[in-house]
Amino acid sequence: MAKKRVKVPELPDGDRRRFFMAMQRAVVDAGDPSTTALGEQIGYSHQAVYKALTGPRVPSEKITRAICEETHADRDAMLAMLHRAVAEERQAADDEVESRNRIGWKSMQSVYTEVVSTDQVILGAPVFRHAEPPKLSRREAEVLRQWMLTESKADAAKALYISIGTLNTHILRIREKYDAVGRSAPTKAALLARALQDDLLRIDEL
Repeated sequence: MAKKRVKVPELPDGDRRRFFMAMQRAVVDAGDPSTTALGEQIGYSHQAVYKALTGPRVPSEKITRAICEETHADRDAMLAMLHRAVAEERQAADDEVESRNRIGWKSMQSVYTEVVSTDQVILGAPVFRHAEPPKLSRREAEVLRQWMLTESKADAAKALYISIGTLNTHILRIREKYDAVGRSAPTKAALLARALQDDLLRIDEL
């Protein structure tokens, strides 16, 4: 790897940490090239390669594929780990938003006002005022509304008489559908913006 020692990911034990450790093992097993040399081979800067190996943000699928191909790692297994890491990262982002809400963070109304007034990126999700909405099922729309109108996933699940696991499955599918129409919504605040834009919620309901 690089002359600079590649650090152990500063993450708690979980899917993200396991993914980064697997990526580092793949590079070591391929002869331990420097991040500069590896970057030159796959067309990325050494900084991008270093971040892809150490985090804390999960890298793109594109650079993950490139590293796997160059190191002859098991691509399918690595991509499966990547997808689990992405899901964990999104869950962590949701948990952080809910934690901030509980201690008096900005109201969701002010977050949305900020989004539509600037037409900028909100917590990683670009705003599309006139983009085609995804085809959510009636239940998915119900789950999305309930989560936006409650303080936590636990409260939303209780109101819907479902488990938190089932709620998370619905939210994952909702996000996948938004991703499919080019309107990524990786956080709760970003999903709120989407719901308001698509008339699934009204601002006066919040």
